[in-house]
Amino acid sequence: LINNPPRGMDLTFVTDYLWSNNTIPVLIFDDSDEMLYRVNVPDDVNVDSLRSVMKAANDPIVFDDVGHTIYWSESVRFSELKDVMQDLIDSFISETVINSASVPVVMTDSTKTEVIRYQRVDSAAVADPVELQGLLAAMASSNDPIEVSLPGEGRHFIYYADSVVLTQLRYYPLAQLILIAVFAFVAYLIFNGFRRAEQDQVWVGMAKETAHQLGTPLSSLMAWVGLLEEQGVQSDYLKEMNRDIVRLNTVVDRFSKIGSKPILREHNVIAVVRDTVEYMLPRVSKNVELIFEPAQPEVQIALSPPLFSWVLENLIRNSVDAMDGNGKIRLTVEKNSDGAAVTVSDTGPGIPKAKRKQIFEPGYTTK
Repeated sequence: LINNPPRGMDLTFVTDYLWSNNTIPVLIFDDSDEMLYRVNVPDDVNVDSLRSVMKAANDPIVFDDVGHTIYWSESVRFSELKDVMQDLIDSFISETVINSASVPVVMTDSTKTEVIRYQRVDSAAVADPVELQGLLAAMASSNDPIEVSLPGEGRHFIYYADSVVLTQLRYYPLAQLILIAVFAFVAYLIFNGFRRAEQDQVWVGMAKETAHQLGTPLSSLMAWVGLLEEQGVQSDYLKEMNRDIVRLNTVVDRFSKIGSKPILREHNVIAVVRDTVEYMLPRVSKNVELIFEPAQPEVQIALSPPLFSWVLENLIRNSVDAMDGNGKIRLTVEKNSDGAAVTVSDTGPGIPKAKRKQIFEPGYTTK
């Protein structure tokens, strides 16, 4: 309208406004490129630089009839409003993206391909378009993106994922349940251990009491045998009775040692094994052959003869049961650096591999 005014139009309002405004910076040059006037332009501003900025931002107004060219820019107030708006936008982005504590956040443009800001996200994933799309898809699957419209910048999308704290809070109940279960299990084990210990104490007490009760009649039997020997009773009967008394005395001694720490003294293990084999010979099937082959006549080691003999008797009985009363049982004793190695072997089927560790547990049996 100014460059091509209708015929007879009064354009003095233009010059009146240019001189009277107090917000719009204006520079007026003549045809010889000399500055004629400056309005709302500080004295310390470089005119040439400002004119270039004004020309790039807005087309200059040319008055051909007077040979004047007017350069102008946005008003100061408008620029201030734009700055305030930009500050608000930056503040919004900062509060939404940068200051989002531990929440992973990605802010994109309307095309969802260009990242405006991001926080707590791997920079390599943001730089790679393929990884970026995968990251945005993962975030969108857990939380719907937030669409925002910023003045002068159009639509933006804010993608976010759950924070580390929130993720941990989801698993805290499970962790607490696991801890409670562990504590309950440990408490059960402790209670069960105390209960077993109490039961063991009961059995130990019963065994010791049984040994004590058997000790009195056993002493009487020994006295009666001694009396019969003095009266000249047949010696063969007395020998058998003495053997049974010795056997009963051994049983009582074993029962009295249950639950107590065994007292170990130096003994000839060869003699203990031989006595045990001789005792078991008449008490096993005639189809079972007991073979004892000591490597040397004497091997001194620290042991408790009643308890050690008890172990050998149990092994021999188990071997007889495993062979169904028919086979060979071989016992050997060899001296080594640790003391002696006593081996008991039989011709039975053997112990299944899966049960070899269980046979050493107290009370375990396959019968």
